[in-house]
Amino acid sequence: MTTALGSSVERIRERYRLALDTAHEACVEGGAAGGLVTGPGGYAYASHRRLAACSRWIAVPIRQLVAESTGVACVRLPAAGPEQPSPEFGRRLLVAHADAVGAVARHAVDDLAGRTAEGRPLLARQLVQVAVADAVMLANETAGIAAQPEADAIVLATAFHRLVRGGRVLLRLFGGAGFLRDGPGGVLVTAELVGTLYLSGHRDG
Repeated sequence: MTTALGSSVERIRERYRLALDTAHEACVEGGAAGGLVTGPGGYAYASHRRLAACSRWIAVPIRQLVAESTGVACVRLPAAGPEQPSPEFGRRLLVAHADAVGAVARHAVDDLAGRTAEGRPLLARQLVQVAVADAVMLANETAGIAAQPEADAIVLATAFHRLVRGGRVLLRLFGGAGFLRDGPGGVLVTAELVGTLYLSGHRDG
């Protein structure tokens, strides 16, 4: 990965971390500064920065190398009671995930334009162009769904699972590099882990 492309991936990571932390800040019960929205079992995901601000709580770290490479960690708060995250928190997470998919699609355009096969840029291949366009369209559609206040847990969960499938198709365009922890796959897999905790409790079909 060139320096420019590496910087692009880091910007995508930072944008996702900020969106995740902003969702916590907006939706934590009581609006407590530095608080966390917990999911089933008292588990929570947040950036390392936010978790450092929550050090007054007893939190058990859960090692997840992919998330940690993105600057996001998983912890368990044993004292946390059963919690169903609010629909607003779910909508914010879905928007953050869709934004990451869209950003990775733009990153793919830059990456594939600089790679060739049989003397032609990979981006010139019609199937590649279609895959990128599909990912962008899916990201936009998902963000639109998440923007609807009436979207319930089932709608959000279904949109999340569609976004996961679309993101995986997009990552295949990078070849093996797409699934490296320090590549674009690290961000999308982290978003999958976060969404699996907070969003996948309900699913239509």
